[in-house]
Amino acid sequence: MENEEIERRQFQYRQWAHNILVSINIAILSYAAVLFHTLDTKVAVIEGNRWTAKDGAAVFAAIAKLNERFAGLPNSFPRPWVLDLIKKNRAKIEELERGGR
Repeated sequence: MENEEIERRQFQYRQWAHNILVSINIAILSYAAVLFHTLDTKVAVIEGNRWTAKDGAAVFAAIAKLNERFAGLPNSFPRPWVLDLIKKNRAKIEELERGGR
């Protein structure tokens, strides 16, 4: 009787392990199928959209516009008003350290 119970449990454990392995295999195959499908889609998009000289000229024109825009921005960092604020706060702290109000 005890031997039959052990065999039954072993069979259940083997069945669970088998079911888990089958589920993992199905998941891997499904992932691979989705991956290959998206890869085919990406290849089709790449083949349909070839880079031309006109595209390159448009990109370089956009980069030139950005460079002009950035060239017009002030390039001092930190800003002078921030430095003035820091100096004022430092002076206030020094005054408080000396005991004045």
